[in-house]
Amino acid sequence: MKKTLFLLLSGCAALLAGVANCAHGAERGTEEQARAMVERTLAAFASSGVEATLTAINKPGSAFQKNDLFVFVYDYEGGLLALATREKIGPKRIIAMSDLDGAPLADGLVRMVRRDKRGWYGPYRFADTRGPTFEYKKAYCEQAGVGLLACVGVYLGDQKN
Repeated sequence: MKKTLFLLLSGCAALLAGVANCAHGAERGTEEQARAMVERTLAAFASSGVEATLTAINKPGSAFQKNDLFVFVYDYEGGLLALATREKIGPKRIIAMSDLDGAPLADGLVRMVRRDKRGWYGPYRFADTRGPTFEYKKAYCEQAGVGLLACVGVYLGDQKN
């Protein structure tokens, strides 16, 4: 069931992000761009508030998505509150969800942010935004207020590093 939910959510994210990629080219986002997008997300939380920012993130095509980069926000219980490629995503409790290789996703991200407040998590395999395949990915995450974390992932291709 968990793997099915993972495949469904990541497939939907890939499909919607893939549509955006067609319009903007298939350029891959960089680590620097991912960090900058997380920083802009934290600034939006500070200036606009949590609810307004989550609502803005959940609007596909917003400033929280560019090419294959997109913001996603979890709470510390593993609830997916926002995903820039899907409207009305949250909250979905997916703390126990693993990738295709069995690597923890939400739980790993939450643990890393609780421990370090920010950093890179991965690699894990996630749906490729360009098509129906899975690639390795890592995500840059930061604590976003009390009990929240904001993340943006970058694709690594077929390699784990």
